[in-house]
Amino acid sequence: MSHPLENHWTDTPRYHVVAQCRWCHGRFVFVYGEQWVCETDACARRQIAAALRRAEAPSDESPYMFLPLPLQVEGDDSPVKRLATWGPVGISKSFGTRQQLYARCRKIKGYTALLLRSTYDQLYKNHLQFMPAEATKLGDATFKGPGGGKPAQMLFDCDSKIMTGYLQDRGDIAQHMGIEYDEVAVDEANNIITEGLKKVTSRDRGAKESYKTRMAMGLEEGRTRLMLNVGGISWRYIEDFYIEKRPDASEFEHYDPNDYGAITGDIRDNPYLTPRMLTSVLGGLDTALYAQLAHGRRDVFPGQFFENFNPDQHVVSMEPK
Repeated sequence: MSHPLENHWTDTPRYHVVAQCRWCHGRFVFVYGEQWVCETDACARRQIAAALRRAEAPSDESPYMFLPLPLQVEGDDSPVKRLATWGPVGISKSFGTRQQLYARCRKIKGYTALLLRSTYDQLYKNHLQFMPAEATKLGDATFKGPGGGKPAQMLFDCDSKIMTGYLQDRGDIAQHMGIEYDEVAVDEANNIITEGLKKVTSRDRGAKESYKTRMAMGLEEGRTRLMLNVGGISWRYIEDFYIEKRPDASEFEHYDPNDYGAITGDIRDNPYLTPRMLTSVLGGLDTALYAQLAHGRRDVFPGQFFENFNPDQHVVSMEPK
C-alpha cells in the first residue's frame, strides 16, 4: 500500500529530526510545504481520516485546514467523558482544540460547544483573532464577534455553534450556566479557578439541538476536554480527578473514575516545534520551571527544597530483593 500523501512531498523528503509518531515511532515527513504527517501508511491514513478540510484550496496548497497529529487524534477519539490532555508546553493543545471543535460541529448537526480561557485577553490572543479568517476557509461557518450581551461565536450552516468565554473569577461562572453543552473545551484549564471548572463542566450533558444526531451516533451525553500544562491554580484538582482519579471519597461520594481520564505527551509529539525547543526557547528557565514546562514533570515546583529532585534517580526501593 502506497503512502496516501507521497505525491505531496519533495523529491528529497524532509523529515523532522526530533519529533516522532507516538503510534509507530516513525518519522514525520513534510507535505504540501506546510504540514507534517507520519511516514507510515496506516498512521498517515488515521491522521487524514480526522483531518478538517478547507472549502476551497489552490492546487498547490493543502486541502486540509487542519491535519491532526497523533496526540490530537487520540484526545478527540477517546470515549472518556471528561479527558485532560496535559504535559509540557508546545504539544499543540490550543490550536488543535479549536480545529477539532470545528470538525465536530460539521459532523454533528446542532452541536453546541463552549470554548474557554481564563481571561478575555487570553481568549482573544489564542483564539478569537484567528476565527474570522478560519470561518472563511471553512466556507460553511460565520464568525460573530461579541456584542448585544452575547459572546463571540462561530456559527455553522448545520445549526452547530461554538460559544466562547472566560473564567477568571467566581463572577464569571454564572454566564456559562444557563445552557447545556455537547462539549466544554477548556484551554489552559490549570489557570482557571477550580470552582469554575467543577460547575461549568457539569453542563456537559448534551444539547437538545443535537440530540437526534448524537443518539444516532451512539453519543448519549456530552463531554469535557481540558488542555493544560503542569502547575497553576487548579492543578491539584485536575491531578486528583483526572490523572490520579483519587479525590477524597468522603467529600465526593458520587465520583465515578470511569468518567475521567488523562493523556500526556512531550515535545516529540509536535513536529511544528523547532528541534532546539528545549534550549533555544526554554533554556532560560530556572530548574523547577524548566522541568515542568519542558518535560511536563508534576513532581517538581518552584520553591521546593531540593530543586534537582528526580524520583527516578533519588528514590530507593525498600522492598527486599
